[in-house]
Formats: sequence, C-alpha cells, structure tokens
Amino acid sequence: MKVIQSIEAIYEEQKEINSVLKKRVDDLLISLKRDNWHYFSRLKQLESFALKLETGRFVNSKALEDFFACTIVVDNLEQINKAKALVRSKFNIVDQKPRNPKFTHKEPSSFQFDDLRLYCTLKQPENMPEEPIAKIPFEIQIKTFIQHAWTLATHDLIYKSDEINWSKERIAFQIKAVLEQAEVTISGVNNLINLPEVSKDNKDTSEYKKILKFYRDLFTKDDLPLDLVRLCKNTKELLLNLEIKLFEA
Repeated sequence: MKVIQSIEAIYEEQKEINSVLKKRVDDLLISLKRDNWHYFSRLKQLESFALKLETGRFVNSKALEDFFACTIVVDNLEQINKAKALVRSKFNIVDQKPRNPKFTHKEPSSFQFDDLRLYCTLKQPENMPEEPIAKIPFEIQIKTFIQHAWTLATHDLIYKSDEINWSKERIAFQIKAVLEQAEVTISGVNNLINLPEVSKDNKDTSEYKKILKFYRDLFTKDDLPLDLVRLCKNTKELLLNLEIKLFEA
C-alpha cells in the first residue's frame, strides 16, 4: 500500500516520540507485573496508521490513542481487576472500553471483541516539569490467557485478511463463544462444584480427603507444603507400597 508523504511524515514524527514512551512503559510494567503474567507491546505500523486515519474518526492525527499499545495477560478473570489496580498506581487512566463492566452494547448472540482496554497517560512526579511524552495517550489491554489465545489464533482471519469470508468470521466467533463459556466456568468453579450433578466423590478422592484431614489435624499450616494434593497422593502411594491399610473398605 502506498502512503502519501504528508501522512508518512506525521507517522515518523509520532513513531519517534512514542518509541520513548514505549521504553518508559515497558520498563515499568515488566518490573512490576507478576512473574506468571505475560506482557508485550508494539508501535503501530505505517500502513495500519494510514488506514486508521482514513476512517475519519480522529480529529487529531497526532494523538491516536493506540499508536503505542501494550497488553497484560493474566491467569483468569479474577486477576483482571488486580492488573487494573497495578496500572492505576502508575498511570492516569483517562478512559476505558467497555466503560461499564456490567453493561454491554452487544446482543446476547454476539461474541465480538470486547477485552478491557485502558487509555492512559504517564503520571508526572510533583514539582517536576512536564515531559512531552506525559501528554501522549496510549492503550493498555488486559486479558486472560484464554482471551489471548483466541486473539492469536483468529486475529488475522478477522481483522487483517485479504478476503471477505463470512464463514471464517463465523467459525472464529463460534470459537470465542466456546472459550468464553470455558472462562466463565473456570471463574465460577467454586459455585459449580456444589451442583448435585458434579458434587460427588469416588474411592480415591475419599481417601485423599481422609489423609488431608490427618495432616491438618496434626500439623500447622507452616509445617505443610503448599501442594497438599501432591502430599496426599504421595502418602497414599507410600501406604499402598508398605501394604498398610488405614481406611475402611
């Protein structure tokens, strides 16, 4: 795609200052995020920049809210608010989409992209002159690993394809619907386990529970490992090998 010279000049100017912003934000978030979270960032490419300007939705071509954008990927839905709190502690959140987590414009049958996007600026230290990069808005997406996996697998099919294909988009959003159901199930597992259809035990789990009770009755929390499930399984295996029968049939 050929980009006119005036737009390319604006792009190069924005790329230079946003590169400085990117380094500052990258350094902050990489140092502060949890070890098990994933982080990555990017600067918008020239062609993508030009196409976005052509939408006519931006009055100021020098203040695109996502020229620089980054993503924090967290374990599950419950950690999204923790990541948002981290962002709020270091940046000014000037807007977000969706604005209200309890309200959506989507129809119940729609599974379009709606991951949390925070539009931020840098916080400036008090009594210090304002840096040029402090005025530049940028985007921070916060999503779960399941949401991220769907984006990686289907993004080019939906947003950056060289063909119009209803079937591809249909399949991509069907997958999103399935993954959203999986996400909701994981988030609500502590409630779901009380449903009569799944609230059950078998012989092994009954014995593991008895071993767990034994340890908890005799030892303090500090004396026990974090992985109590593995401890109970190892204990049962030891009892079987020693032919010690502690449990009633």
